[in-house]
Amino acid sequence: MFITSCEEADLDKDWGLAKIYMPQASLDVNGNADGYPVPLDGDPMHQNYVLDTLAKTINVHLGVYCSAMGNKSPFSVDVITRSDTVNQLIAGEVIKGAVHLPEDVYNLPTNITVPAGQQGVEFNLEIDLQKLIDNYPELGGAKLVLAVALDNPSNYELNNELSTTVIVIDAREFMPAPPIENLVAGGAMETDDEQLWMWADDLEGEWGFTGDLPNGGAGGCLKWTNQAANITIYSEFQVEAGQEYKLSALCKIPEGTFKTWFDFFISDINPEESGDWGGDANSFAGMWIGGEGTPTLDGNIIDIASRGRGNSTGSNGVFTATGSTMYIIIKAGAPNGSYGTGILIDEVVVAKY
Repeated sequence: MFITSCEEADLDKDWGLAKIYMPQASLDVNGNADGYPVPLDGDPMHQNYVLDTLAKTINVHLGVYCSAMGNKSPFSVDVITRSDTVNQLIAGEVIKGAVHLPEDVYNLPTNITVPAGQQGVEFNLEIDLQKLIDNYPELGGAKLVLAVALDNPSNYELNNELSTTVIVIDAREFMPAPPIENLVAGGAMETDDEQLWMWADDLEGEWGFTGDLPNGGAGGCLKWTNQAANITIYSEFQVEAGQEYKLSALCKIPEGTFKTWFDFFISDINPEESGDWGGDANSFAGMWIGGEGTPTLDGNIIDIASRGRGNSTGSNGVFTATGSTMYIIIKAGAPNGSYGTGILIDEVVVAKY
């Protein structure tokens, strides 16, 4: 007891090597592929940020610590960001949907001081949420990534393996869904959109028709009245080959339609070079209506097509682009039947899936 009482207390000793690090960098979520995710998990008691709904800011919690125990000398360390780290993650597709957190929407301290006797301190990455929403609405579905690192310590050494935290913010939790970019020019089917489509010379119909609309339609629509065989309109759009996209279109097919077909096609072949688009096997979403007395079909072509042609290939509207230039083709005809007052088409959309 006498010997123990004369020795230095355990708390006054320096145990181990003194290394400066960021605790958040030690997270290993899914093999570190998710970095330091914000939100951290679904439990509000363990969240790693504070959302200020009045100031419209997000404060992400970070920290600086020294690994050794016992009395500590004061030290300071610079706080920097590493865009090269984020670039590598994006290029390697390590984090799906990753983009840089825009520089003009966040603030970080440039230097952190840990006072004598303390093991570490906390600090925040402050994000201007309102500015993010106003200036970057297209990022609403992205993973916003920022690599925050420690540098240039005034005392001790950095733990290089734990001195950089890759912050991955799930924008879906804080921002509205991004606006859909419709790749089909003229998809609203208004009067002025007629010039953006190619069509047969004998097409009969009215663009920007407002007398009726498909369910969910807005403004005007295309009222297609020509019932001759093999009448086709089409529009060209640009995509990334290999990327998935989704087609949707609002259509109203009147009650009593019979002996007619109505099809949407997606192809990388120019319709002018391909001949007849009447083959059932090529239909992406469509229907053949045989008998009389058909009830009104009204809604998204992807939904109502399942009532008709059983071999349509686009049952969920999703397709993979097979070239950089694709075509959407619409075809209707009732040479021996009728679709009465005409088929209504509105809001034709192809968007990245």
